[in-house]
Amino acid sequence: MEYWQLESPDDVLHEKKEVLEVSTKVDCDRAPLIWTAFNQFLTQQGIDIGGKQEPKTRLALDFFAGLLHHSKFI
Repeated sequence: MEYWQLESPDDVLHEKKEVLEVSTKVDCDRAPLIWTAFNQFLTQQGIDIGGKQEPKTRLALDFFAGLLHHSKFI
């Protein structure tokens, strides 16, 4: 499991981006059962499994490119 919070250090009112990546490995024959149980577990933890799916790498690259564009690191 990985959890990232991306927020501009100079913009406290800006909505931060939160990324939660979870995964599991199972044998193919158990995948449907584990998929259901895993989704139930996430829902019980208050995690919206219906949220927008987006590759974390693209999200992070866009975020840091934006900071560079606005001279936050230079």
